[in-house]
Amino acid sequence: MAYRPFDFVSVGANFSYVFGTTTNDAYAYTTDGSTTLFERVIDVRDWGVQLGVQFSKVFAKKHDVAALLGYSQEWESRSSLTASRKKVLIDGVDVIDGGTEDMQNSGNVQEWALRHTWRELHSQQVATWQCAGTEI
Repeated sequence: MAYRPFDFVSVGANFSYVFGTTTNDAYAYTTDGSTTLFERVIDVRDWGVQLGVQFSKVFAKKHDVAALLGYSQEWESRSSLTASRKKVLIDGVDVIDGGTEDMQNSGNVQEWALRHTWRELHSQQVATWQCAGTEI
């Protein structure tokens, strides 16, 4: 997105968001004839935002001034839950609560964030060259 409120000012913005879920299920028979059910769910959320303002103007046809301001931020969160059960009561019914032995649950959450700001200022004198010659 870009917006120009004046000829010499430009404003830009960008936003992104991603959300996803992955599920892995496994249903296995063990050597002792019992069954094991395993389930893992992973959620991922990621978003980012960038903002920028640019200023550029020439004053009195001699002084060129340019400025840039910006801001950026990103964030991500990943969470996972893993569960397993042995000796599922009814074969073919893959419901995690159907297991009766060796109940195991685990999970974690990982998050990170990054924030950045920047600014620049440029100023220069516009050069005017005059040449004069003398004839002899």
